[in-house]
Amino acid sequence: DTDGECTGNESSTSPDTTGNVGQNPSIVLDSSGFPVVSYEDTTNNDLRVMHCNDVNCSGGDESIETVDSTDLVGERSSIALDASGFPVIAYYKRSGDVMRLLHCNDANCAGGNESIEDLDSAGAANGGQISLALDADGFPVVALYQFNGGAFKIVHCNDANCSGGNESVQTISASGAIGRGLSLVLDSSGFPVVSFYDETGRSGDGSLLKLLHCNDANCAGGNESTETVGSSLGALFSANTSLKLDSSGFPVISYWEATNNDLKVAHCNDANCAGENESIVSPDTEGSVGRSSSLVLDSSGFPVVAYRDATNASLKVLHCGDANCSSGNTATSPDTAENPGNNPSLVLDSSGFPVVAHYESTNDDLKVLHCSDASCLSSDARTVVLGSDSSAATSLVSSTSRITFVDTNADDDWDSGEDIYFDTDDSNLYNAD
Repeated sequence: DTDGECTGNESSTSPDTTGNVGQNPSIVLDSSGFPVVSYEDTTNNDLRVMHCNDVNCSGGDESIETVDSTDLVGERSSIALDASGFPVIAYYKRSGDVMRLLHCNDANCAGGNESIEDLDSAGAANGGQISLALDADGFPVVALYQFNGGAFKIVHCNDANCSGGNESVQTISASGAIGRGLSLVLDSSGFPVVSFYDETGRSGDGSLLKLLHCNDANCAGGNESTETVGSSLGALFSANTSLKLDSSGFPVISYWEATNNDLKVAHCNDANCAGENESIVSPDTEGSVGRSSSLVLDSSGFPVVAYRDATNASLKVLHCGDANCSSGNTATSPDTAENPGNNPSLVLDSSGFPVVAHYESTNDDLKVLHCSDASCLSSDARTVVLGSDSSAATSLVSSTSRITFVDTNADDDWDSGEDIYFDTDDSNLYNAD
C-alpha cells in the first residue's frame, strides 16, 4: 500500500533567512519556471521581492531586493508578472493607511526606481487583505478588504502603473465583516470573480462562504451577482479562501470550516455558484487543517491545494483524484521541519509539479518547496507501510510504532540502503531514521 505521508526527493530550500522574513508570500513562475516571490520583511517592515535563478531557489545566490522601505509596508502582498515578465505587486502600507501598487521596470525589481502608486487610502489602518490580477491590457485589478472599517472594494486601474489618481474604485460593502479572506480571478470576459467570507454572524457560527461575480469589468452599477456557497463555517477570523475557474468558467474554491477545523473544496456547477447545489467536500479532516490554503487546477482540471496542518505543524499538499475531490485524493506532508506551511502560495511548474512558497515560523524564514512529482511523493520510489505494532514485517525489527520504507527496488521487501521511516507517536506522520 502506498502511503502519502512519507515523501521522497522534493526540494525544500530557505532562500531568505535574513531577519524575520517570508510572511504572507505570493508566488509566480517566470517563463523559465524560476520562482518569483513577494513577501514581508517583518524585521524592517519592508516589502521584498525574490527572483530565483533556478527552479528550486537553491545555491543561496538568488536575487533579493527590498523594493519598498517607506515606513510600514509590504503586508499581504499579491504578485503577478506583466507581459515582459516584470513583477506587479499590490500590498498595504500600514503607515498612512494606504493600498499600494508597485510595477517593476525589470525582472528583478533592481535599481530602486520602480513605479509605486498609492491607490486607496480609506480605512486600512489595521491592514487588510489583497488579491491581484492583470486584465488583457496588463492593467491591474485588485480586490481588497480593509480591517479597519470593513470596506470591501474592487479597484480597476486604467493604465499599467495605476497612475493618475483616476482609477475605478467600486465599494462592494462599505462596512462590517463582508469580504474577508478574499481571492480574485478574472473570467473570460475580464469580469472580476471573487470568493470571500461573510462573517457578519460569526459569533453565532453563522459565517458564510460567498462568491461575487461582476457583470462588467469594474463591478459598477451595484447589480453584481452574489451567492452563498457554504454556510455555518464558525469563527474564521484570519482564514483565507483560494479561487480558480475551471475550463467552463465555473468556480473552484478551497476554504476552511472552523467549526470542525477542516479543509473544504467547493466546485460550482455554474459560473455564479447559484442554486445552492454545488459540490462541497471535506477532503482532509485529520486534525486542524486548511485555515490557510492555496488552490490551483492541474491540466485535467483536478484541484491541487497547499495548506497548513496546524495539528502537526506542517505543510500539506492535496492532489485530488477528480474535479470535485470526491475520490482518489492524495494528501502528503512534504515539509514537517521547523513549523512550516504558514500562508502557503502555490503554483504548478510546466510538468504539473507543485511549487510552494511558505513561511517557517521557528526560524522566521521564507521557504520554497518544489515537488518532484504531481503529488509531492517520491518520483522514483514507492513508500510501503509494513504494519503496526507486532505485525511489522519480519524483515524489519518489530516496533511499537508503525513502520514504512521507501521500496526503491519495488520488490515489496526491504533491502539494505532503502530508507526506513517510523511513526513514533501514532500521528500518521513518519520520521526518517
